[in-house]
Amino acid sequence: MRLDRPKGFINFWLPHVMGSVLAALINDSSPQKLIKANLILLMGTFWLRGATCTWNDIVDVDFDRQVARTRNRPLARGAVKTPAALVLMAVHTVAAAMTLQMLPPRCTLYSVPSILGWIVYPLMKRVSNYPQVFLGFPVAWGVLMGACAMGLDPLSFDQGSHSLFESSHFTILLLYAAHVAWTITYEIIYSYQDYADDRKAGVKSLTLLLGDKGKYLLASVSAIHIIILVQLGVTISASGLYFIGCVFGVTTTLMWEVYDVNLADPFSCQWWFGNGGMITGFVWLGGLLAEYLIAKPPSGFH
Repeated sequence: MRLDRPKGFINFWLPHVMGSVLAALINDSSPQKLIKANLILLMGTFWLRGATCTWNDIVDVDFDRQVARTRNRPLARGAVKTPAALVLMAVHTVAAAMTLQMLPPRCTLYSVPSILGWIVYPLMKRVSNYPQVFLGFPVAWGVLMGACAMGLDPLSFDQGSHSLFESSHFTILLLYAAHVAWTITYEIIYSYQDYADDRKAGVKSLTLLLGDKGKYLLASVSAIHIIILVQLGVTISASGLYFIGCVFGVTTTLMWEVYDVNLADPFSCQWWFGNGGMITGFVWLGGLLAEYLIAKPPSGFH
C-alpha cells in the first residue's frame, strides 16, 4: 500500500478533491456536502490506491527485482507470495467497492473506466514507450469521480445547451485535462529515478526515449497545463484569487520544478516527485478552495 510513502497517495487523492471543489462551485453546493463527499472520497482513495499498488507489484515483480529502488518491495524480495498479494488486493477492492456505495449511484458507472485504466497500466510498460502518458488518464479520472460525488454528471450536457463547449460541465473536462498534463509531468520526473535500471531491465518508458532531453518535454507539458488552467478560469469567470493561486502560483511552482530538478540525479528526481508534487498540488487546491469560499463564504456552514 506504500504506507511509508504518503506523498504518492496525496498525488492520487488530489484530483478527487479538486474535482469535488469545482463541482461544488458549479452546483453552489454547501460546505457540509463538500466535506461529507470528501471524507468518503478519502476512504475510497485509500483502498483503491492499496489495490492498484498491489496489482502493479504483482505484474511488475520481475522488473522490480532488477531495479535498485524497487527490489526490496515485499513481492520482489520474496517476503510475500503472489497468492497472498492477490488476497490483499481483493480485500482492498471490496473495501473500495463498499465505500463507493456511499456515493451517488452514478459514481459506480464512472468508476469503471478508471478501474480498467489501472488494470492495463502496468502492461503498458511492455508494449509502449508511453506508459507515463497512459497513466495520466486513470489518475486524472479522479476529477470526474470527485465531481460525480457532488451530484454532477461530468460527461452530460446542460439542459438546453447545443454543444459540450456551452455546458458548465466543460469546466470539469478542462480540470481533467490539466490533471492529465500534471500527472505526465511528475511521472516523467519519477521515472528518471530508474533510468539506468529500466534500460537494463528492458522496461519501455518515455524517459528512455527522451534521454537528456527530458526537460524540453517537461516545459512543454507544463505550458499546456497552465494554458488549460487559464482557460478554466476564463470559462468560470473566476476571481483574482483563482488566477493568483491556480495560474500564477502553479506556474511559479512548475517553473521552479522544471528548472531545478536534475534528471540525472535520482535523489533530485525523488525529491521533486514527492515534495514538488505536494507544493504544486496544494497551491492549486488552495486557489480552487479560495474561489469556492468567495462564492460560498463561511456563513454557509450555518
